[in-house]
Amino acid sequence: MVNRVLLLLIGLIVVAGCGMQFGGDPIVDHKSNDLDGQTGCEQIIIDESKFNSAIIDDFTIQNAFIVNDSLMVLVQYGGGCGTADFDLLTNGLFMESDPVQLDILLSFIDDDPCEAAIQRMLCFDLSNLIALYNDSYQTTGGTIILRLEDYDDNIEFDF
Repeated sequence: MVNRVLLLLIGLIVVAGCGMQFGGDPIVDHKSNDLDGQTGCEQIIIDESKFNSAIIDDFTIQNAFIVNDSLMVLVQYGGGCGTADFDLLTNGLFMESDPVQLDILLSFIDDDPCEAAIQRMLCFDLSNLIALYNDSYQTTGGTIILRLEDYDDNIEFDF
């Protein structure tokens, strides 16, 4: 009897460890990316080469919005028992319009063999993007329309 109870508990732990693989609500993972200590968010990476060669495994952007000088992105992907790393990338090339526009994308490397539906809120500090804009346009503030790849809406970033 004790062996059956122990076996049942081990089975439940294994199923819970990989999340709800056969339906149900997504598991919400609130952990951040590698944090920079100042804002609690990862920095946007401004690098044309990395932008053009980004690795993008399968995921869905559920929502994206600005909070202060940070971009918050709610994503969903299959996982639950391994590592999954996101980076926000841009080539840094402003498209001349009023206001200027900038392409950005989420690079996603999924080294996670599980398939539970994971939701994760990502946070990206845009302060070095502000510095690039201010240096490029010799100003101390402005507006950038962020065009996030695979997200239907443009994101207005005022600073």
